[in-house]
Amino acid sequence: DAYIQPSRLEGLANATMEAAAVGLPIITTDTCGQREVIQSGINGWLVAPENPSALLAALRELAGDEARAQKYGQAARDTIKQDFNPTTQAQELAGILRQYSLRRTVNQTLTATH
Repeated sequence: DAYIQPSRLEGLANATMEAAAVGLPIITTDTCGQREVIQSGINGWLVAPENPSALLAALRELAGDEARAQKYGQAARDTIKQDFNPTTQAQELAGILRQYSLRRTVNQTLTATH
């Protein structure tokens, strides 16, 4: 089994993240949302959009190298567990909010003193 998603444009790669979470090897196009999840040669294959030759080459690699496909599938699963789990996401959001709050406090202080 594998997950293949050729796309011209992608927002948030929900379906790709779901496929990665269950450890499927993934071939997808190098679009904004996809490259946030898949790193070509590490946890899947990214191919240029609208390039059927590149897609076919990736499919042949996937079909011809079961060990690599399994390795990429496990690496994709690890990516989801490490980078997209609720705890990590909450920590990143909290950090962003702290930075915003600190900047806002500094700006308000500077404005009040001038």
